[in-house]
Amino acid sequence: MLIRNFNPKNYMMIKFRVQISPSIFSLARDLGITGICFIDGSKIMGILKKNDDEKRDFKMFLARTMDRETRDYYFVNLYENDNIGWISEILKKPSFLVDYIYLENGYINFRVSYHQKFNRDVSNLSPSLVENDVDIDYIGPYRNLRFDLNSISHVFNLRSILFRTEVPDNYIKTDRSAQIKWTRVVRTFSSKELESVYVIEDCNDPGGIFTPIDKDACIYEAQTENPLLLAEESEIKKTGIRPVSNLNYFDGKYLWIQYILMERDLTKFISTYGNIMKMFPEWKGYIYEIENLENFA
Repeated sequence: MLIRNFNPKNYMMIKFRVQISPSIFSLARDLGITGICFIDGSKIMGILKKNDDEKRDFKMFLARTMDRETRDYYFVNLYENDNIGWISEILKKPSFLVDYIYLENGYINFRVSYHQKFNRDVSNLSPSLVENDVDIDYIGPYRNLRFDLNSISHVFNLRSILFRTEVPDNYIKTDRSAQIKWTRVVRTFSSKELESVYVIEDCNDPGGIFTPIDKDACIYEAQTENPLLLAEESEIKKTGIRPVSNLNYFDGKYLWIQYILMERDLTKFISTYGNIMKMFPEWKGYIYEIENLENFA
């Protein structure tokens, strides 16, 4: 399980939470609404799966929060504040990773990890945190993500799905990132490339496209092109699914891709991935294993 092996040296983490908009707080808490969230400009959006048996109070909640919908999901506006830009700004800094964002009991919970050289940047956030009524739960050394995800797995029924793909020879020969072994977490996707944090396996300076965050700890950032992963991101977003976490490992031949997602999304996710692999048959991708996250405490 890739997530178990991602323990970047000299990394820190912050866990904090913010109450959703007051007009919907009591309703969301009383209904027990939970969901995976993401930042969209000045909004924090939540994703709720559609249900054939939707009660009156839930419809009232949707009437107050609905932003858009897909065939299977509602996208709801849980929190909107022009001052929330501080979150987006800090996440643009090198090394910062959003480990998760989720809604439970009327609060949006965040976990963000970063290299210790940015401790001052996080400390300087304090005024913005206070002004925006943010509760800080933890600041300190990095803990493996699986422990925190395991603690909320009973709420979200989290599953790990691991894919193995065989990187085509022509790609290995032409892409600098495919010439060394690494574990990576994708920070951001654009239409043409992905920006990621890499932990290099042999710790030799890879040079080229890689920008060092901490050479001694073998941690780098890079922007790379990967048609398979870009297609995955695009197609998965179209469905409305938002995985909690996404980790990659390249062993010199195979690219291993692990997603952590809610059990409710598993069938749709597998179907979507199957369609993607039909687009990229040369990658010879298949499902390697599906497991309950609670097995990895």
